[in-house]
Amino acid sequence: MTDSNENLIERGMEYASQRCAELFLAPRLGFGVHGSVFVCRHKDRPARTAVKVHERQESYDRERDAYLRLREIGVSLVCGHHVPALLDYDDALFVIEMTIVTRPSFLISAARTSTVRRVFRLRFWPNGGAKKRNNSKSVGPK
Repeated sequence: MTDSNENLIERGMEYASQRCAELFLAPRLGFGVHGSVFVCRHKDRPARTAVKVHERQESYDRERDAYLRLREIGVSLVCGHHVPALLDYDDALFVIEMTIVTRPSFLISAARTSTVRRVFRLRFWPNGGAKKRNNSKSVGPK
């Protein structure tokens, strides 16, 4: 295991311990150039969650901001694909906690934030954002 992976695990474990939760290191839900995604279980709720630990602040900030915007406008589907809901985040640890969604799903990543911006422009800000459309819970064609 690399130093980078060990650091991600340490920060994920710190995040979980601060929230009375247990982080499962294997199997990971996902990993990539921006970080790793682990399963988390809280002692006070039955549903498991996904905890993404980012390598760098820049990618963390972009992804967190995309999830915050999705939550703000109430988007749960994009083109018929489920979008994870933001549950919590930690700016010091670069951690985002979200629901685990079923397929088909639209997973946000720091690299995909430009896609999120395009969806917002097309659906919510036509004509360059001059007039905001209604806040539908679903985005894109069905």
